[in-house]
Parts: sequence; structure tokens; C-alpha cells
Amino acid sequence: MITNDTDEIIYTIDRAIKEAWINEIREDLDKSYILYEDTLKNAFYFHLRNKLKELLENNNIRIFTEFHDGELSGKGVIADIAIVKIGDNEEGHIKDNIDKIYAIIELKHKGAQVPVNPFIADVEKSIKYIKDKALEGCQFYLGFIHEGEFDIKEISWLQNKKQERLAQGRLTELSACYYTGEDEMVYTIVSYNDMNKDLDIYVNQKR
Repeated sequence: MITNDTDEIIYTIDRAIKEAWINEIREDLDKSYILYEDTLKNAFYFHLRNKLKELLENNNIRIFTEFHDGELSGKGVIADIAIVKIGDNEEGHIKDNIDKIYAIIELKHKGAQVPVNPFIADVEKSIKYIKDKALEGCQFYLGFIHEGEFDIKEISWLQNKKQERLAQGRLTELSACYYTGEDEMVYTIVSYNDMNKDLDIYVNQKR
């Protein structure tokens, strides 16, 4: 349920991210617009900026790639993509005028021969940020494309029950890979944040 303006903003951002994954990113990959991680990041930025144009302009919200911030969190934040609110202070550098981080997106796109270690590192990084009280209102997204083949039971990248508990209300997994018995790459969304659940896709669902 949307209870205030901040909730509505986060809900709108969440929907745009999930729709971009299952629609635009999927189409871009099918049409060879994406070559591994850098172009995945660029494509995501492009589609989110288009989808959220009105929200960004009306609420002084911006989307940044390669985001680094040490002000809002004592541990420091480094993100492939961050969606943030800009403050009212027009003096100084924009990096010192971030009021709030609404969403952090970590992206990976690796070939079939690459082990899962880089993906697991991003999971652990996101879980660490979730535990940071300074980032309490932030939503986290893992956008993972792995060209390897996985068992259908391996729909989640989370490693244990503790991570699953911490993910509740805060994290969404956006995945694409080949599952045993499937001829085409399968895209899935697992929303631990319980938002826009109508967009959740599991392996046994067809769109």
C-alpha cells in the first residue's frame, strides 16, 4: 500500500526497473544491443531515464552510473547505477548535494565459462549495504545475466536463509540465464521487497 509521497516514488521506480528488465533489456539482448556489463549498464540507464522522465523532472531525482558516495553512509556507497534525490544546495559539486538514495542497482553480464564468484560478490555487497542504517530507505536490485546453464532450482542468487531474511522488504533479483531443458534464455524476477508483485516471473511461468 502506498502511504506517502516517498513510498509512491519508490514504488514507481521499482516498477520501472522491473519492467525495463523483462521488456527493454530482454529485447536489447535479443537484438544484440548489449555486449556484456558496460553496455548493459548503458542500456539500463537509457531505458530508466526514458521511463522515469516525468518523475525525475518533477522531484529533482537523477540516475547516475558508477555512483560513489561517502556522505550518506559511513561505509561508503559504490554502485553500478544509483537513483538519487538532489538537494537544494546549488553551490559546490553535485556529489556533495545528494539528499537521498532511492535505489541501488548492481549489474553483471558474464559468459558461460565465467564462474559465479563475481555474482556472489555483488550479492554480499548488497547485503552489506542493506545492513547499513544510513541506507534504511533504499531499495536494492541485482541485475544478473549469466550465459551458463543452471538447474531450474537455482532461481535465486542468495546463498543462505540469513541473506533471505535480510532481503525481505529491500531486495529484488533480476536474472537471465539458461536453465536445463530450456532452449532460450529465461528471464526471472524475484521480489523480496513485495512491490509490484504482478511483474514477478518464475521459471515455470510464461509471458
